[in-house]
Amino acid sequence: MKKVLYYIYYGISWGFFIFVGISLIGYLIIGTEFIVELAPYYGQQVLASALAGIVCAGSSIVYTFDSLSLKKQRLIHFSTGITGYILIGLLFGWIPLNFSVRSLLSIIFGVIAFVVIWSCFYLYNYFEAKSINKKIKEKNI
Repeated sequence: MKKVLYYIYYGISWGFFIFVGISLIGYLIIGTEFIVELAPYYGQQVLASALAGIVCAGSSIVYTFDSLSLKKQRLIHFSTGITGYILIGLLFGWIPLNFSVRSLLSIIFGVIAFVVIWSCFYLYNYFEAKSINKKIKEKNI
């Protein structure tokens, strides 16, 4: 249970971090109009970001299941994250319901963002494991 709560907290934190980052980028590129458009829906967008974070980062708990191959873990994590993003996006207006080019671009943006964030974590953990293995080898020599 403690592990599940950790992943929920972890997901909420990442959801908020991404929300603040997108808000800042939107403000820097578009200006105050971006914030003014966001303001009436601020509470909903914060909630949506937390939910998306829980689904995307929280589903990374699958990597603790040693009984699954890495390929299955990646597939489960990616499928859960993208499905959650699409459902939350449709529910909270990130993805327009009229299934236009904008809808497709919103989904593509979500997939790209997920892949970039996942790749960063993968590379971080890869190099961290490499460093730990090097230290272990040095102590065994």
